[in-house]
Amino acid sequence: DKMSGVNAMYTFHIEISKTLVKRRDSSDEQMLRMFMDYFSTILHSSESEPHQIRIAIRGYGAMAEACKILLEPEYLTECFEKIMQRIDYCYDMSDKIKRKNVLQQLPIFIESLSKIMTHLKEVSAIQVQKLESVIVILIKDFHFLSTAHHSMVSSCLLETFLNLEKSDYKNLDDV
Repeated sequence: DKMSGVNAMYTFHIEISKTLVKRRDSSDEQMLRMFMDYFSTILHSSESEPHQIRIAIRGYGAMAEACKILLEPEYLTECFEKIMQRIDYCYDMSDKIKRKNVLQQLPIFIESLSKIMTHLKEVSAIQVQKLESVIVILIKDFHFLSTAHHSMVSSCLLETFLNLEKSDYKNLDDV
């Protein structure tokens, strides 16, 4: 039931974002900030449940285009950093049992990061390296996941590479 709810919320967030993008009305900025503040609160809470974190992370990705249009350009960079901090927090503090749960969520983190990157004004080499390191962790620990997660990982990586192709890279000679 939780997975169905998470997927329904993601679809809801996508539709809200599409509506905000289509309208391009500055009066919608307050509503967008409400959603983004909600996602941020979930990410910063140590008591958030895994399904809540999944909703927040996917919400960040779904709302990225609306953020690009309605909010200041630095806001998406901050969103990218918040997600990376949450990945670091979850993965570094986890014991082996919890690490498997975090690993199951990494594809969602990666996909959302790549969606945000497609809407950044410019993508830095550091951001690409951070995303690359998370992808390497996912690939390296892929064998710990059940086969039920394999298709999700594959589609996440494909979507991520397609999103990266759309991104505006700058100074990537160092990568």
